[in-house]
This record gives sequence, structure tokens and C-alpha cells, in this order.
Amino acid sequence: MIASLNAVVSAPTAVSWIAAGLSVPTFKILYNNAWPSFGESYEPFAPSCTCMMPKANGDWSDAFAQTAEALRPLLRGVQPAR
Repeated sequence: MIASLNAVVSAPTAVSWIAAGLSVPTFKILYNNAWPSFGESYEPFAPSCTCMMPKANGDWSDAFAQTAEALRPLLRGVQPAR
């Protein structure tokens, strides 16, 4: 089911790794920098996973705003499910 999605937004859980492993554009929302990204904005071991890190530690509104902006191009023209 995950492979059929246009994108996945997740916390740093198994779901984010499964989605990225299936090459689904994945946005992992983080509290701050994560060591698995080795300082990059994506996961080097799962390049379809973008790390959404706030400018200030714990600024969830910033992390979600960045994610919403990144999702817009992926969801243009997508019809809502009925």
C-alpha cells in the first residue's frame, strides 16, 4: 500500500524507512539534525527520504511548513479520495 502513495510524511520510524526503500518520496519530520543523514538534507542510505529539520530545535511549525511546501509540487493535480 505504501508503494501506491504519491508521498509519505512520517516521524523517524520504520514507516519512513519502508517508504524510502520503496522509492516513494518520503519526508521525515525531525526535532533537529539526525545522525543518519550525516549532515545532509536527505538520508544517504535512502535518497528518496528528505529530512525536514527545523531552523531552531523543536520548532515543529517550521518543520511542518517546510514539509507542506515540499509536498505542493508532488500533489498538484491529485484528486482527493472519495
